[in-house]
Amino acid sequence: MFNSEQRFLLHYRAGSLANVLERLKLHGYAVEKTNATFLQITLRLNSEEKLHQLQQIDAITAVSLAPMQSSIYK
Repeated sequence: MFNSEQRFLLHYRAGSLANVLERLKLHGYAVEKTNATFLQITLRLNSEEKLHQLQQIDAITAVSLAPMQSSIYK
């Protein structure tokens, strides 16, 4: 599944951002950015094992591939 590092979008339960970030840091995940308004965290993964480990964090409600960022600058 993984040929290179991929960006994923995590959705988490309201009020659990600090707990989720602590767990991600503890397990060595590299968080790219957070969006508390939409209850989202963007991170990069390079292995299927790391993707499966996210299932152990109860406050995470969904995981999906993050949309591609445009490389065009205005």
